[in-house]
Amino acid sequence: MTFAQFLLSLLLLCALVTSAYGQDFPQSGKINVSEDKVANVRSGPDLDYKAIGQLKRGRIVTVLAQEGKWYKIRIPEEIPLYIPQRYVEVRETDKSGNKVGKVTHNRVDLRSGTTPLDKSLGKAFEDDRVIITGSKQSWYIIRGHKRAAAYISTRHVQLLKTARAKPVPIKPTKPPKKVERAKPRATQKTPQDDAEFRRRLDSALDRKDLDEVRRILDQWVAASRRAPEPEQPTREKLISEYRARLEAARKELEKAKEPPAPVKEYIGRIDDVGLLLFPPPGGFKLLKGDEIVYYLKSGKPATIKLGKYLFRRVVITGKVDKIKGWETPLIRVTSIRLLDEEETPSDGDDESNSETSDK
Repeated sequence: MTFAQFLLSLLLLCALVTSAYGQDFPQSGKINVSEDKVANVRSGPDLDYKAIGQLKRGRIVTVLAQEGKWYKIRIPEEIPLYIPQRYVEVRETDKSGNKVGKVTHNRVDLRSGTTPLDKSLGKAFEDDRVIITGSKQSWYIIRGHKRAAAYISTRHVQLLKTARAKPVPIKPTKPPKKVERAKPRATQKTPQDDAEFRRRLDSALDRKDLDEVRRILDQWVAASRRAPEPEQPTREKLISEYRARLEAARKELEKAKEPPAPVKEYIGRIDDVGLLLFPPPGGFKLLKGDEIVYYLKSGKPATIKLGKYLFRRVVITGKVDKIKGWETPLIRVTSIRLLDEEETPSDGDDESNSETSDK
């Protein structure tokens, strides 16, 4: 035999093996026996294995694989499976009156009979749902399970091949032509344009028209982006300066709208502090009855002569400060008037009081 003949024989052998065993599984099969006969379903791929059921002509089965001259099929519902009752928890009853149970353990054998010596046809896992059709001794009889399988001779099964649809070739479509749009020409800005923006901004700031300032700034920024120039950093600096001026003007307007703070008035009788080794600042005190409520000192500018109001009941205003080392606070007096609206003493009254005020 030449090498070419050997190679041809090898190719023919591969083709025969492929045609015999190169099936795609799972697929459907139909029991093909005579009208008066049945096909035995066995627990293993050999005649020595026990027959666990029989199928009539025309019965459709699911073929899972092929092992030699035997097909491995999913257990049909008419072939009983056995599972120990201790591994099943009965939950409910279906419409047909059969009990429905849940497997409570993992990898429980589904056997072909009611003894541990009977062959396992598959495994049930925890939480699997099973349909119970009866019971025998300490075993439940259940309907075909998805993970249980048995064997049947290939000569009793005709595979039902389904024609595969040929893929329809897709014609490539030409991409649409890109239409290039003409780019708009950028209008070159000139320094005169920047000067115009600055003139308009100065005018709007003088009028306190802040909305107009914002609008002009937005226009300036947009124009600057459309037409970049070597002067761009300088222009950005100018825009930042005008933004700062805008913010300052906004704060000034808000401050002007705020109502003036109410002026607090202090009422009492003025007296001097007397001769003390460590006198408090100011040299005067405000009394309510005999209690010292504040020490007094002329505020800035020091134009108020507190000595003119000695022993008089007055109404004063001013800034209150804490004095380090003293519990009684100090008022820096900014205005004073007599409570009984008496005339203010003249500048010639009591020079000694004026001197005390200067301490």
